[in-house]
Amino acid sequence: AVAGRAPLASAHGLGNARVDVVFSCLHGVGGEDGRVQTLLQAAGLPYVGSGPAASSVAMSKLMSRLVFLGAGLTMPRAFLPTRQEAWTMSVADVRERLQREGLAFPLFLKEDVGGSSIGVERLEEASGLCGALERVRKLGPYWVLEEGVSGVEVTCPVLGNVGQHLEALPPVEIRPRHSTFFDHASKYDAEATEELCPAPSLSQGETARCQDLAVRAHDLLGCSGVSRTDMILAGGEFYLLETNTIPGFTPASLLPRAASTVGMTFGNLLTRLVDLALEAGTLGALNPATVDPATENLATGASEPRRNA
Repeated sequence: AVAGRAPLASAHGLGNARVDVVFSCLHGVGGEDGRVQTLLQAAGLPYVGSGPAASSVAMSKLMSRLVFLGAGLTMPRAFLPTRQEAWTMSVADVRERLQREGLAFPLFLKEDVGGSSIGVERLEEASGLCGALERVRKLGPYWVLEEGVSGVEVTCPVLGNVGQHLEALPPVEIRPRHSTFFDHASKYDAEATEELCPAPSLSQGETARCQDLAVRAHDLLGCSGVSRTDMILAGGEFYLLETNTIPGFTPASLLPRAASTVGMTFGNLLTRLVDLALEAGTLGALNPATVDPATENLATGASEPRRNA
């Protein structure tokens, strides 16, 4: 945003910028949760990646879980508190609820809209709940407790725009060397994790099923450009964990690794994503010239935004 100006005013300024396409690599809250995407869309600028709605839903552990489970996809069992409970429940209350719902340790406590495994804690036993809840509640008001699933961890990227042809790249198998799960440190230390593509632990049939699930997740959320869906294969069943709408984009990241397996260089991958962004912009980007007068007044700062009662 432009310093000292309201978001819509900043969007209006962006609309006058000489920009062909925006390639956002912003992670976390504000970057991949639909906010930046809303500004870019309001400014009429084509951008790489999903729109505001898909970005927002995918970012939320709760909302994406409801979408996936509603479509019959398999996810680890979880305790989903009400929003009031998430902020007010005591550790004793949480323990009692876990016992009532039959969830077993290890469990993963996940802040609702955290990214890059920030706000994710693995709990081996109930004694760890107190400190973990205190830390996660400092990051946000809502969280979920998810049952741990032991198996082969993989991630599968998908390329393509909403409603168009979708292409799943080969799954990447993830093997942390020093951690019990793919935590923040494991993701950003090249020596901390083995990332193998094609995934050696998957059969040809399992690879196809993994790709089909990644495409289904991309489609259900309404993603565009690119997504990367994380899963665990256990007991012959794939358990979906989450879908990322802005995967890592360094040459050593999981997405480029999968693309290179099918002969796509890093430069080719970036070009493909830019082309998809331009295609999506042609199909449905908002043209600033069509903004109605009320929105235009907001954009230029001529009036105060109307707030809901």
